[in-house]
Amino acid sequence: MRFQAREVGWRIGRSEVPHGVELWSRFDRTTGVFGAQGSGKTLDLLAPALLAHGGPALVTLTKLDDLLLTVSRRRAGGRPVAVLDPFRTAPGIEELVWDPIDGCVDPMVAERRAKAFAAGT
Repeated sequence: MRFQAREVGWRIGRSEVPHGVELWSRFDRTTGVFGAQGSGKTLDLLAPALLAHGGPALVTLTKLDDLLLTVSRRRAGGRPVAVLDPFRTAPGIEELVWDPIDGCVDPMVAERRAKAFAAGT
């Protein structure tokens, strides 16, 4: 079976040693990026990966510009986008509302959620 690397992962750059080998991360793996503020983490790595990936993505962003950079293009491609914005910093973007108490009338649901919150997961 043959496939293109971009079908299963996103390009994260090129290696220094050995020089010039393409580096890829699979879509189903968590990837962390460390770098100084303004070093291009979002613009050079996250945004291209998010736009190239056709499947679901869970992304945490703290800047409105980063959200606006990707949300309209993902929606235009027919991919659903849900934004949890508890501080309402993204006007005009449909809000995702999640109520952790909803459903807790069932004692089993309430217990599972309480344990998850207490465990910090």
